[in-house]
Amino acid sequence: MGRLGKVYHYGRGVQQDLHLARRWLRRAQERDPVWFPEFYETLLASEDKFHEEAFKRCIALSDRGVKHAYVYRARMCRDGLGCEKDTDQAVFWYRKGVSEGMVLAAMELFEIFWQNPSPATDKEMIDSILPFANQGSPGSMGRLGRAYHYGRGVPLNLAMAERWTAKAYEKDPVRWAKGLETIRLKRKSEKR
Repeated sequence: MGRLGKVYHYGRGVQQDLHLARRWLRRAQERDPVWFPEFYETLLASEDKFHEEAFKRCIALSDRGVKHAYVYRARMCRDGLGCEKDTDQAVFWYRKGVSEGMVLAAMELFEIFWQNPSPATDKEMIDSILPFANQGSPGSMGRLGRAYHYGRGVPLNLAMAERWTAKAYEKDPVRWAKGLETIRLKRKSEKR
């Protein structure tokens, strides 16, 4: 059922049909929550009226402790999809995801805090991302490099910014090339 839903969602070998994709993925997800990410994506790709269903399912699954639903629920609260925009609720669900070891939750929580600076959240921003940076997540390493570059949650330190951003660049050069180049140029100009 889930695979058939994906076939209809992406139009692989059949005409794309989000109605049939929703139908098959809804059935698959009701039998096994592992299909929720695909069903969620299909609901969001559909008309706005399906966003509320996606949010209700996020609530049901996250309340049952299904980890990936934490991030989806947080995103919907953050963006106001299927519900009223509520940054506090988004932060709550991202924190739950971080506590469950979800790197994506840590990176998205980092971005919320980055957009809303304060000493309390800057510390939490670093505390949430650091374990994943130490584990080798390129997105986490690059964000830690950005924090050092601007002195947010950590002392401003261009050498550390370059170190972390270079590590991120090694794993994801397309994403981190510009940031690394900017830091290196800044370090070079300060040495003059």
